[in-house]
Amino acid sequence: MLMNDFEIVSVGRSCLASDIADKFKKTVLSLELTHFADTESHIKLSNDIINIIKDKSIFLVYQFEFASDKFINDQLFSSILLVNLLKKVGVEKIVLCLPYLPYSRSDKSDYGNFIGDIDLVCNILKLAGVESLISCDLHAPKIKDLVDLDILEVDMTDFWTDLLKEEGFSNISKDICLVSPDKGAMERNRKVAVELAADFAFIEKVRVKADLPMMFSLHGNVKGKTVIILDDIIDTARTSVSACDLLLKHGAKKVIGCFTHAVLSDGAVDRIEQSKFEKVFVTDSVALNVSSGLSKKFSVKTIGDFLCQKISMLKI
Repeated sequence: MLMNDFEIVSVGRSCLASDIADKFKKTVLSLELTHFADTESHIKLSNDIINIIKDKSIFLVYQFEFASDKFINDQLFSSILLVNLLKKVGVEKIVLCLPYLPYSRSDKSDYGNFIGDIDLVCNILKLAGVESLISCDLHAPKIKDLVDLDILEVDMTDFWTDLLKEEGFSNISKDICLVSPDKGAMERNRKVAVELAADFAFIEKVRVKADLPMMFSLHGNVKGKTVIILDDIIDTARTSVSACDLLLKHGAKKVIGCFTHAVLSDGAVDRIEQSKFEKVFVTDSVALNVSSGLSKKFSVKTIGDFLCQKISMLKI
């Protein structure tokens, strides 16, 4: 992908957009999103920005923010309105970068043998004007083949492998075990285990209902080992904390968490703080207000440079 052919656009101040722009020696065109009294979204475009983006290709970076006063549906719809507006003012091509893709967990329905809500989300984005969508660590990678939108997934396996090596875990690989908290995360955990020459195990999980998992059984030996749980999303943190407890019960020396998307719904940070996790690494795929709320157990790692490397290799 030749980023010189694209103008980089974001809403507000996006650290990730700034990282990408710096890497490709570009300037971020920052748009202002406001709301009317009835909460309807309103996007402001200056004439200067319209003149720059007209008849151009746009790389639109949109980071979601999870907070008590920030609703994912509102933000998602605002992104759709933004895409639609950009097309109306004359943008030729829009590549949308959503590091975290909402509804990616809705790949199947509870009410029949058909795809869940993710196909509607992708259809609307395409209808609004998105030509291609870039996202990191899709919860259900198969959705790329199920939806009518060109989705390019950035696999974060190499990112986590490099980070764990930098943190010194490769030097004690015989004492490390990568553990998948469920079957869905097995492939990425196994890949990292191979790269670190570490052991691998996985947990079978039974979910009682939405956001309420019950850990079932551990497959593999973690006794005396430093265990690393690698997963795409940490939301309520119930799954990860339950997994941590189960692993320690089976003799793990300590447990480290690595999660790409720090959704961290209400109560999640407290659960991690009160848990027996030694450390939890997350990325800035979603906008995080590090100064408020995150405990000392968390370490936020930026994906800007890594994402730039992957973007430059994509064919769009």
